[in-house]
Amino acid sequence: MDYPRRISHLIAGVLLLSCAAMPANAISLAVVGAADDFRASTRLANSSIATEESWVSGILGYAANIDYRDNTTASDGWELVNGSEDHWAHRLATDPAFYVLKLGVGKSSADTHYLYENFANLSWAVIDLSEMLAGQNLDFNFGRISHISELDGSTTDLSEPGSFALLMIGFGLLGAAVAKRSHPI
Repeated sequence: MDYPRRISHLIAGVLLLSCAAMPANAISLAVVGAADDFRASTRLANSSIATEESWVSGILGYAANIDYRDNTTASDGWELVNGSEDHWAHRLATDPAFYVLKLGVGKSSADTHYLYENFANLSWAVIDLSEMLAGQNLDFNFGRISHISELDGSTTDLSEPGSFALLMIGFGLLGAAVAKRSHPI
């Protein structure tokens, strides 16, 4: 008998069966990092960029800008994270600090927009469905995803341009007053 050959066939069979038992779209936690921080959710009347930026800015306390919006994410690209039933990952385009996941919820009373802070691996959105949908009356499926808005997380100066000009005029007048006082006519 050819035992080495039988053993190699047995090992190949076991590997084939173990691969077949895993979901085809599973990805390693080592690749995507831990689940991102779920920050807030709400039901918005529309999904314009300005509306989403305003909502996120209110949560973060400073103006946030949407850098990129992925409208092709309905069910494409989502992968189950190995070893979990509730953690799902999706590759992002811009390595954002934050992202908003927008769901179509139909006539349910569930929230439509979910804000996450992206921290473990900025290239991946990693959501925990059990955390996201806690308290929501919604049967989730990835076909409900409308889009992901990626936000840079940087602050934006909210002062008016005229404020800077007035400040410079004030410094100019103060400098003129000091110069006049130093050199009386």
